[in-house]
Amino acid sequence: MGRKGFEILDHTADVRLRVWGKDLRDILQKAAEGMINIMMDIETIREEKEDEVRIEGANPEELLLKWLREILFKIESKGMVFSKFRIKEDNFSYMSCDKYWFYGLLYGEKYNSARHDICTEIKAVTRHGLYVEKRGDNWESEILFDI
Repeated sequence: MGRKGFEILDHTADVRLRVWGKDLRDILQKAAEGMINIMMDIETIREEKEDEVRIEGANPEELLLKWLREILFKIESKGMVFSKFRIKEDNFSYMSCDKYWFYGLLYGEKYNSARHDICTEIKAVTRHGLYVEKRGDNWESEILFDI
């Protein structure tokens, strides 16, 4: 496994991403980085603007699904691309009022076709095969993207 905390796996018609980390916050941040790396070279994206999102979910899988879908929505609707994702520990709750929630910060810039070459267009983040699990001292997840 690579040092970045994620790897892109072969899949027949779609793209699967495996993510691992020390906690759920780590999984959320690395899954976002992995999704962007599927789409384009994340190194070409400057951190010029900040955007904030609040995500709620009934379980870790729903939280991850909504998080990635929100990022994809912002890319499509606002013409933004992101390279850094941050979830502050004091803005994260594993469980509060029977739900998981967090405030996430997205750092990026407006899409620029001269610098941002889209390699793979992601149409959707799917529930198929989605899991988020704590395994021993670490967490692991797999996500399937419809391309």
